[in-house]
Amino acid sequence: TNWKTEKKWNDDLETHVIYTQITRLKSSDVYKYLLKLMRGGRHLYISFYNEEYFLYVNSDVLDIISDESRITLLKNQFNEMYDRYYE
Repeated sequence: TNWKTEKKWNDDLETHVIYTQITRLKSSDVYKYLLKLMRGGRHLYISFYNEEYFLYVNSDVLDIISDESRITLLKNQFNEMYDRYYE
């Protein structure tokens, strides 16, 4: 009821790709997904976004795109954990 899917053919991959859009997703659900992934759960090609941020996660990296003040807050809070290669 809070999600819809769309199946599209991808010529480059020569397969169908399924896009799912979920509305009214709680941040606690996203957090639970991230914890499960960190504990070896099955990786999905998935992104989360709202008016304040865009978040992409895979088995190696967590990318967050947001305004500078939010990113600065995260960098301060998780100072020892983020990659400084692109600073």
